[in-house]
Amino acid sequence: MDTLVMRGGIPALNKADVDKIVIPIPSLPEQTRIVGILDTFTSSIENLKQQIAERRKQYEYYRDQLLDLEGKEVKDIKCWGEFCEMTKGNGVQKTDFVEEGVGCIHYGQIYTHYGSFTYTTNKFVSQEVFENARKASKGDIIMTDTSENVEDICKSVAYLGEDDIAVSNHALIIKHKQNPKFLSYSTQTNCFFNQKRKVAFGVKVTGIKPEHLAQIKIYLPSLSEQSRIVSILDTFEASIANLEAQLKESEKQYEYYRNKLLTFE
Repeated sequence: MDTLVMRGGIPALNKADVDKIVIPIPSLPEQTRIVGILDTFTSSIENLKQQIAERRKQYEYYRDQLLDLEGKEVKDIKCWGEFCEMTKGNGVQKTDFVEEGVGCIHYGQIYTHYGSFTYTTNKFVSQEVFENARKASKGDIIMTDTSENVEDICKSVAYLGEDDIAVSNHALIIKHKQNPKFLSYSTQTNCFFNQKRKVAFGVKVTGIKPEHLAQIKIYLPSLSEQSRIVSILDTFEASIANLEAQLKESEKQYEYYRNKLLTFE
């Protein structure tokens, strides 16, 4: 079919070309058998998508309930500037990536590759670039300070790997003595969003200054309570990840059997 598609601004097919496309038409009983098999796959896929959506809703509800400032003791409410140090990353460009070397996180990948936390990086730089870059250590939070919109600004990943890594510009390296996962989860709440929206600036490109981030308030209980909350949220994340893996596998199976059943050679 690709050979019939007109190339231009918008790919299109002429009706005359469509009329020339040949597809095999088996008997109605065979069609019904094939449709039944594919319907089973599509039903399973839709069911998994629904489960994922419901589990995400549950996760977001409990995350916001557990981390909201409302109803918490005053002593457990802190500003980010009270418990951490923020340093801007620098010295890592996409052109610096190499196949093997020292781990690095480029701010753009925080939007596309990383979740709430990571033990490894998917990009590397040379030792020379690493030496000249600012570095994150185990437990540090790496947070974007530039984005195309308010929703994505301050997207964070807790780095849990053993070795120091290089961090690019447009990202903040946040050093602290708290539970890193707890801080990362806290940046995802509606409470955090409502506060960052008030201090973010820019139109085409949105940014946030470290001194303004330092004023954002967070629920920061004891380390033992932080660990308890992280355990609850980790369970939700693991459950969602498991369902997403099942969905990916089901979609692969569907495509395999669809092509197998509808290719009559």
